[in-house]
Amino acid sequence: MKGRNRGLATGHKVSFGAGVASASVMDENDFKFMKFVVDFSKEYKSIEEFNMRKENYLFMEAEIARINAEQDTHVAGHNFLSDFTREEYTAMLGLKNMAAPQRNGAKHVETDLGIPTSHNWCPANGNY
Repeated sequence: MKGRNRGLATGHKVSFGAGVASASVMDENDFKFMKFVVDFSKEYKSIEEFNMRKENYLFMEAEIARINAEQDTHVAGHNFLSDFTREEYTAMLGLKNMAAPQRNGAKHVETDLGIPTSHNWCPANGNY
C-alpha cells in the first residue's frame, strides 16, 4: 500500500503543475484524465510527459466512445494501457521474431460431431 500512496501523491503533484502551467480552467476531459491518473496510480516525470499521456488518453477516450456507439454487445472502457503510445503497447506484445506459419491452402470444413450446445460444469453435489 505504501507504493500506491506514493504514486497517487506524485500523480497529484504533476497534475497540479500541468494545470498551473496551462493557466486554463479544467474541462471535462481534464477531470476524466485526472481520475484515470489517480485510479491507475500513474506517475509522470515532467509536464511534457503528462501532456503527451493526456493526448494518448484522449485519443483512447474517443476510440472507446466510437466503439460503444457502434455496437451493443459489450462496453469498452479504459485500463492501465490507455495512456500508452502505440510503440509502448506493441513492445509488450509477445511472440516476437516468430516465423509466419506455413499455409497449405486447405479450407476449414464444418462437420456435425454431435457436440452439445451447452454443458453444466457444476458438480451434481454442488461442492466446488
